[in-house]
Amino acid sequence: MADKKEEKKKGGCLRFFVFIGVLLVGLLGFLTYLSFDPQDLTDIDGYRVEASLIPPPGRNLGNVLAEAERGGLPATITEREINHYLIRTLKSEQQGLFAEWVKLEGVWVRLEDGVAEVIIERSIMDERKHTIAMHLEVEQEEEQDGQVSTRVNPTGGRFGRTQVVEGYLYLVLSSFEALAGKYDDELGSLKSMFENKARLEIKEGELVITPAES
Repeated sequence: MADKKEEKKKGGCLRFFVFIGVLLVGLLGFLTYLSFDPQDLTDIDGYRVEASLIPPPGRNLGNVLAEAERGGLPATITEREINHYLIRTLKSEQQGLFAEWVKLEGVWVRLEDGVAEVIIERSIMDERKHTIAMHLEVEQEEEQDGQVSTRVNPTGGRFGRTQVVEGYLYLVLSSFEALAGKYDDELGSLKSMFENKARLEIKEGELVITPAES
């Protein structure tokens, strides 16, 4: 009798895990389907449909951030500058099982009041467009000495045009982590400035960095 109860318990656990597995596969498939209803990117300042054309000129934002970090200087960087910098500097190839059919079209940043949206645009067999996006918001707390502690947190995103909550981003987190790894120097300068209590403000179309001394 005890053996039968144990077998029944194990069978119930197995069915539960199979159900969860099927549910996750179904969810991933649904989100992938949504991502093939790409968002309209033409409103992004600096967006180019054919990013492989001659790269646009502009400031070296790595140097801008490094100089702001070293000198404790304020800096303003526009949405157009960020996207042109990405066109000039992003050297990436699609990795993985479907690399032969999937092309990275570009990475774009849309700046709205309080929110930066980082968008990865791909195409399948040079035809169907595919977008995923992560939303980043600034969290700033004033400390007892009057200085400000700054953090930038993910707060959700989009699969195609569909808004999703933060938890769903774990399914595509590796893509954004790989992207961040290509800009270690730039992000390192920002992190250092935050540690030195600089303020970051995301406005419509621009980032404004203000050192603690200003």
